[in-house]
Amino acid sequence: AEDLAKENGVGHLIKFVKGDFTNTNFPDNFFDVVWGLESICYAKNKKDFLKEARRILKKNGRLIVADGFIKKENLEANEYREMQKWLGGWAVPNLASVNKFKKYLEQLNFKNIQFKDIKENVMPSSVRMYGASILCYPIGKILELAGLRTKIQTGNIVSAFYQHKTLKKSLWTYGIFYAEK
Repeated sequence: AEDLAKENGVGHLIKFVKGDFTNTNFPDNFFDVVWGLESICYAKNKKDFLKEARRILKKNGRLIVADGFIKKENLEANEYREMQKWLGGWAVPNLASVNKFKKYLEQLNFKNIQFKDIKENVMPSSVRMYGASILCYPIGKILELAGLRTKIQTGNIVSAFYQHKTLKKSLWTYGIFYAEK
């Protein structure tokens, strides 16, 4: 990342930090914006991330999270299995529901909370991954059995199939949360 930033003439403007976004070492009230792009889903406890984001945001700072969120909160057994096939293959521990994520923001005294469902914007990518998964699974499985691919790599193909199937069923959605400290 640092090399790419330098190549593009912005290396002096950017600092990359590897760490845990639920427990950073940044000082209180440090950032104007905390932006989570398809990464907050990897936090086991979404509220821990939001607590940390609030702590490091300046007064009136903005939080923006673009990610997947559960849309149907009470999944039937087969829906739950399908969601686990998707999430497990991409090592996502869980998704917060839209309602629960909003409730966390409210409990942490964020204001001007907004959510925009943009599922239709990601549907073309979802369809492409789905199509690729159907074509690639047999090859991936053969390569796995031959020892040329790992079970994890084959699981990624399975996830690409189930992410679309479950998105199409509206078990989850893709959206953007905005809130202010």
